[in-house]
Amino acid sequence: FLFPIFYLPFLKSHNVVAAVHVDHFAGDTGGEVGGKEKRCVAGSPLAVIDVGAHSIRMEIAQVGEAGGFSTLETLSVPVPIGRDVFTKGKISSENFVLAVKILKDFSTKIKEYGVSCFRAVATSAVREAANKDIFLDRVKQECGIELEVLDSSEEIRIMYLSLKNALGERLKTVN
Repeated sequence: FLFPIFYLPFLKSHNVVAAVHVDHFAGDTGGEVGGKEKRCVAGSPLAVIDVGAHSIRMEIAQVGEAGGFSTLETLSVPVPIGRDVFTKGKISSENFVLAVKILKDFSTKIKEYGVSCFRAVATSAVREAANKDIFLDRVKQECGIELEVLDSSEEIRIMYLSLKNALGERLKTVN
C-alpha cells in the first residue's frame, strides 16, 4: 500500500500529535504485543500509541487499498506525566502505575482489533524523565509494548508532516 503519511489528528485544532511513515509499516515486521512479533499485513488495522506530557492516546485505523484510512477507534486518557517530570524531574509512582495500566488496556485493544502493525512513541516528558529507563522497561515487561522515545527533532518533524498533510492545499503559497 502506497501513501505518503499515516497521520493521527487527535485534536480538533489540527495540532496533530503523531504521524507514522508508511516505511515503518512497509517492512517485514511490526511492533510486538505480549512479546510476540506481528507481521505487517496490507489492509489490516494499524495503530499508533502516543505517550505525551498530558495524556496517553491511541488510534486504530483501517488502511484502504488507495492509501486512505478510516479510524476504527480513538482513545485518550489524561495522565499528568509532564507535570511530574517538568517540576520534579521524574515520573511519580502514581502516574507510573496509571500509565502502565493504560498501556496494558491499549495492548488488549490492539489484540482485539487484530492489529498487524503498530508504533508506540513517547515524547518530551518521558524523554526528560530521570526514571525513563525504568519506565520503558516496565512498559515492555508488563504490556508487551516497546516505546520509541522520539528525540526533539523527530517530534518536530512528525508534527510538521502531520500539519502539512492535515492542512493540504491551504499551505501553498500565493505568488
